[in-house]
Amino acid sequence: MKLDGKRALFLASILFSFGNTHAQVPALDTALAPFYHGVASGDPTLNRVVLWTRVTPPATMQVPVSWRVALDTAFTQVVKSGTTLAKPYHDYTVKVSVTGLKRNTWYYYQFMALGKYSITGRTRTLQHGMSADSIRMAVVSCSNFQTGYFHAYRSLAMRNDVDVILHLGDYIYEYGTADPSYNPSVNRGHVPAGDAVSKSDYLARYSQYRLDPDLRFLHQQYPVICIWDDHEVANNAYKDGAENHDPVTQGNWLERMTAGRQAYLRWLPIRKPNPNGDSARIYRKFDFGKLIRLNILDTRLQGRTEQLDPADPNFSDTTRTMLGQTQRDWLFSKNNNSSAKWNIVAQQVMVAPMLAFGGILNNDQWDGYPAEKDRLYDNLTQNANKNFVVLTGDIHSGWGNDLPLPGYGIFNRSASAGVEFVTPSVTAPNPYGSLSPGLIQLFNSHARYVDLSYNGYQVIDVNHSRVQCDWYGVSTITSPTYTTSHESSWYVNDGERFLREAAGPSVRPASFQVPFAPGLPMPAPPAPARTTSRAASNMTLLGMYPNPVRDLLQLQAALARPDMIRVAVYDMQGRKVYQKVFEGVEGVRLYNLSLPELPAGAYLAVISSESDVYTRTMIRKQP
Repeated sequence: MKLDGKRALFLASILFSFGNTHAQVPALDTALAPFYHGVASGDPTLNRVVLWTRVTPPATMQVPVSWRVALDTAFTQVVKSGTTLAKPYHDYTVKVSVTGLKRNTWYYYQFMALGKYSITGRTRTLQHGMSADSIRMAVVSCSNFQTGYFHAYRSLAMRNDVDVILHLGDYIYEYGTADPSYNPSVNRGHVPAGDAVSKSDYLARYSQYRLDPDLRFLHQQYPVICIWDDHEVANNAYKDGAENHDPVTQGNWLERMTAGRQAYLRWLPIRKPNPNGDSARIYRKFDFGKLIRLNILDTRLQGRTEQLDPADPNFSDTTRTMLGQTQRDWLFSKNNNSSAKWNIVAQQVMVAPMLAFGGILNNDQWDGYPAEKDRLYDNLTQNANKNFVVLTGDIHSGWGNDLPLPGYGIFNRSASAGVEFVTPSVTAPNPYGSLSPGLIQLFNSHARYVDLSYNGYQVIDVNHSRVQCDWYGVSTITSPTYTTSHESSWYVNDGERFLREAAGPSVRPASFQVPFAPGLPMPAPPAPARTTSRAASNMTLLGMYPNPVRDLLQLQAALARPDMIRVAVYDMQGRKVYQKVFEGVEGVRLYNLSLPELPAGAYLAVISSESDVYTRTMIRKQP
């Protein structure tokens, strides 16, 4: 978004005071070893789904990982199984594309490595043809770890009445603890403590987020369809730079953007990028039978040009773009050729206007790219016989919008290209909190519902006659306990293209619910005589970044209690060439090693505490 950081128009309403940066972090659940980060699934189709996990090994090694998929939680009806490797190069993350599954079916899955099972995950495949009569999708975005607790994730996961989760970006935030987004009252500061810039920084940040029990539970129970926004790299990003990027102090933008994207693709259950070789392309489509064509767009890193002030003479230049020509042509082709009842576009920034006194309030959304927005509206009006719904994140607030065409007004709602549902944030603060919804609606009559006050999520209920959005909010993000409330519901009827207020939230009958995946891993099978598995009694080494390394090596370690951490580096002749001792702090922390004196080559790093020893092979690159 790009008003939640340093350029927020109303930043004063959301500033937090700086506080202790020795922040609390999620406790490491040793019962999950070596799968501390849980499991996840995503990108479901009629007959396949992507499964994900991460292994934390005791040493630098390729770890054999087996997996299986079943129809029941006890795994008495296994339908698919296989093996793969968790590799150091991939940060020990594993992604498996499981094919040959039955459509419209819930499955359970698990991994096994180092003699232990992961927790069990739950996932499902999509429906086919006319059998898709009703689909429920939940929508989330903007989860800033250091702003508050992820209660929205937990609340959503406990519903047990949706088919798939859409995450529309800002899955992580790149900010460090010296940013106003850090809230000392919850004391969940980011790891590392500074802005994420290098690939190592982003990998460590994802590791921290995925240790959060609420996010881990959400991934465990539902398949996720995800797309990045800007904070996965830097605030107010575009393809050639970002507001929160200083080339003088943070280096080359392309390198930073590539690092952020690569970390995202490692840690999210997303299918491999475009097989034609464009590793940056993650826009894609999903078909839910004849009911929904879902197009997932990248309005951020694929083709967006720089944001400009409306007074800039180049503001209306037709070459300025939000999508880039290749993605735009792809979207229009999918729109033009769709035979689905509902054509849903899920993307990052708000499409409907947000104006005040005739001026644009946010040049980071589609308002800031008038030529591109005109092209989108032209395509929608050319397909006037189709139902269009836009799902949006980014702006940290709940909105229900008509998409106004010329002639639109309170007495002519039908002059609309479609409707838009904007989800509130999971935790990120709202930059417009000082404004009233009534004031916004005074200048924007197409904004049928506006709420700037709560964090939460949406449930999108789709059938052949209408699409309804239900907004839900959590009572707090600053206390460990919370409640959930229904905030509002609006819907669009087949063929109408404008919103009506619903009498209450949509409901899925309990008969459609399937059992949750259990919370703990299955008991480990009897260990063989030789095994590399062991349980750390106090210290767990989660990662070592980067490897290969030039100068700065970062150890991500979790301590159940304070302890001394000793690091010794040996060359290939067994000679100790470096050592350092840290006073280890309880929780997950990064410990920095400066290695400018080591010659290029291969080394063995031994990281130990009073009770634990880890070994890692380390490569020192040329300075």
